[in-house]
Amino acid sequence: MRILGVYFGPQVINVADIANSRLLSNIQISYSIFSQGDTVEDRVPEEVKIVATLKDELIKHGIKTKDVVLALSGKDLIVRNFEMPILPLQELSGAVNFEVSKYIPFKTQDLISDFQSIADRSIQKLHVLFAAIKKETLDKYISIVGQLGLRLHAVEYSAFSILRLLKLSQVREKGIIGVLAVDVTKNDEVNLMVLENGFPLFSRDITLISGSSGYLKDEEMVMDKLKREIRVSLDYYRNKLPFKKIEKVFLIMEQNYQPEIESLLKDRELPVQFIHIDKYIKSDKLLLSPLAFIKSYSAGLSSFKIALKINLLSAKEKTTQKASLKKSTKPSIFEHIKLDPRIALLAIAICFAVYFTGLNRIVKPLQNELNNITASQPAIANVPSGASYDELVSINADYNKKIETINAILNKRVYLTELIDAIPRLTLDNMYLTNIKFIKKESEMNFVIAGNIYLGDSNKEVEAVNTFLYRLKESAVFKKYFSLITIGSIDQAQEAGKTVTTFLISCEGEKG
Repeated sequence: MRILGVYFGPQVINVADIANSRLLSNIQISYSIFSQGDTVEDRVPEEVKIVATLKDELIKHGIKTKDVVLALSGKDLIVRNFEMPILPLQELSGAVNFEVSKYIPFKTQDLISDFQSIADRSIQKLHVLFAAIKKETLDKYISIVGQLGLRLHAVEYSAFSILRLLKLSQVREKGIIGVLAVDVTKNDEVNLMVLENGFPLFSRDITLISGSSGYLKDEEMVMDKLKREIRVSLDYYRNKLPFKKIEKVFLIMEQNYQPEIESLLKDRELPVQFIHIDKYIKSDKLLLSPLAFIKSYSAGLSSFKIALKINLLSAKEKTTQKASLKKSTKPSIFEHIKLDPRIALLAIAICFAVYFTGLNRIVKPLQNELNNITASQPAIANVPSGASYDELVSINADYNKKIETINAILNKRVYLTELIDAIPRLTLDNMYLTNIKFIKKESEMNFVIAGNIYLGDSNKEVEAVNTFLYRLKESAVFKKYFSLITIGSIDQAQEAGKTVTTFLISCEGEKG
């Protein structure tokens, strides 16, 4: 079976045309060619440019395969792992949606989501893996595939696509293993996962970006940051799941950089095994960005079945079906009953007789009582004393609109008190904050934290800053307002005759 595996990464789009596990053709397109400029052509929407460029490349390479699997980078997705009590299957979906609302900054009704769980009887808990994407983002990718005249079969997280490469490489999935996929030279998204019998207990994307300056250019700086992030991630995993010890880590990366990462992992007492993809991928094609290629190639290995079944396209189709069922009209219980017209006329005549007979007995006393109530009603400011029911309803509706407007304004406010109150609980020993700034624009807001830390060791200080960053990201208060929390800068400075590490953390979110 021929499949196009298409990976939309942070830097490139990679297309792999695959028959079974053989690579027939490989296309790579850099996002830099879609950059906005001043000419009329440059102002064309990016989606239109992507469709036109992909169509040209497919024709150029003679690719006629119509079936597609999309692999998306972590920047487009929300992926979370958490634990829940073991529940009946019919209650699980609602419980997961309720539980995940604690961990994500979006409303679940604005997302297309899917999840998978495994039971851990030793602790009587479910390990839940949740993946979601904004509806408009998924619609964009579906639209691109549709405009290319292709058939979309699945939309998945690119890190999970790599699990098929493990299957192809005949990696033993039993037990608890780590998978680290790295591309140092091309700055693709680094993926770190921990699996138990093929099910992800933990996953994290590492983006080698430094504030507004873009990707780090110096390879030594890239490796230093990568090693720091790996240490922080492993520490976080061990604190979260102390009884789930990693037995081995499988590395997918360029050979030039393997010794440094191998040394780091062995210092953590983690056995390492490299996966040499050249042994399994039969192709003479030039792989311009190895990890981006691997992700598109792995997405196309749909014939290799893995334990993970999360598919955001199927989740969207299920959501659409449920919405259609709700809108459909339920059949009436009177649909097949035939009514004799004579009986209908007789029933109408009886109703009129009863109505006119009782009208004088009922209406007149009620009218007298209504007049008495109206005469005795208390005077209320801005409400006429003789107001009719319809007038009262209208007045009440106006007041409700005013209340809704006030509540909307209050709900959209950012309560800085709770943010500032949370910060002292998140800071570390010997860490001092030098400045806190809140900037609010029309549709965006930015909360900037600047500070310094002194531990006598610059590496420990950098790790402490990363730990502080993680605490901010995991804080329920900061999650409530900010969807992106990153280190804007980290540097060394002289303070009171000591060399300290200074840092600036940026928290970004949308208003309302």
